Formats: sequence, structure tokens, C-alpha cells
Amino acid sequence: ATKYLPGLKNLDYEERLKRMNLPIMQYRRDRGDMIEVYKYMHGLYSVNQNLLTRDSSGVTRGHNFKLLKRRCRLNVRQYFFSMRVTDTWNKLPADLVKVSTLDDFKRGLDHLWAAAKFSVK
Repeated sequence: ATKYLPGLKNLDYEERLKRMNLPIMQYRRDRGDMIEVYKYMHGLYSVNQNLLTRDSSGVTRGHNFKLLKRRCRLNVRQYFFSMRVTDTWNKLPADLVKVSTLDDFKRGLDHLWAAAKFSVK
């Protein structure tokens, strides 16, 4: 749809997004996923208690909100929400995961991932 705007038709995808100040689709998906995990982990709403499991092994480096990575027997399962967010969430820095408000988390996440906002991997 961005090709239909005047002056953007001949530009590549990344350049069109930069000119419109829109992040790439993967960035928006990952950001939304991390926001949902933050809400779940900090008890901002209640959902199925078995959706995400905290790692209780006591050997967590980084932060205390680490998620347990389950093994998948089927390839399809690895794309479920609970499976695809685990590695990304566990890699976030402790000071970001432990912030007290959702807006602070969003701001910190945008700052941390600023370089990936417009680049296609």
C-alpha cells in the first residue's frame, strides 16, 4: 500500500518506510509480543496461567523474569506465541524488564531496538 502514495512508488521498501516514519513489520510484531509478555509477567492482566512459565531453576543470568524454554516435538509448535517470545524476552536487559510502568518499558524497548526499526533482516 505504501507504493500508492505520491513520490514513493520507485523507492525500495526500507526507504518508503523511513520516509513515512513506519517501522518494519517484524519490528512491530516483536515489539507487540514483548509488550504482551511484559503485561503477563507483571500481572497487568490475567490469562491462562500455563501460557508462559518462569524459569525457577535459580541459575538465571540477567533478570529474575526469565522464561523457561520448552522443547518442541513438532515444527509447527515453535511458532506459537509462548515459544517464539522466550528467547527474545530472555535476552532483554534486567533494567528494562524490571521497570515499573508499561510506558517506561515501551520507551526503553524502542531505545534498545532503535537500530532495527527500519532495517530488513
